[in-house]
Amino acid sequence: MTSQIRPFYIFVGILAETFFSVPGHGGFAPSSHGVWDPIPGAPKAEVWGSGHEKWQITTEQDTANFTAALVCDMSQEHGVYRFCSFEGTVKEIAKTYERSKGYPVELEYKGTIDDLKNAADDARKELGLLRFWEWMGYYYQLCQLNGKSMMHKLDNDRYPDVKAVSMPEFLELNPDV
Repeated sequence: MTSQIRPFYIFVGILAETFFSVPGHGGFAPSSHGVWDPIPGAPKAEVWGSGHEKWQITTEQDTANFTAALVCDMSQEHGVYRFCSFEGTVKEIAKTYERSKGYPVELEYKGTIDDLKNAADDARKELGLLRFWEWMGYYYQLCQLNGKSMMHKLDNDRYPDVKAVSMPEFLELNPDV
């Protein structure tokens, strides 16, 4: 409270490279209780809930571009800023992927949002806090899918010179996805 530092808090949803498990960028595959299984030629997505819950996704490059624009903008006050490249439900993401890549995406329905919460709580109790890497993917999904981490107001329009990448553009730029 007494610090002279007035930070920017920047939120971007999930990084696209992580969501799609781009090699070298972390992974959010079902093996870590994530969504996208990047099986070459036969991708699969695990779906909790109805499949109509939104994901907000930002590329690493867009994150850097929006951050640079904000930091260089001397008119902005410290505080919270929210940016997003694209958003969509798992069903919409799968359809866009199919159109862009030409491969069908298998959707595997896992259960309701309540089932997800139960799986998360059970895994945390069974594995304990020291093994959080083994269950935190459940909680990440839970916070996104139940709306808790949804960014209802975005700040993309503050920087019209920063052109956010669309999902089809991201897929074109990342042939490994």
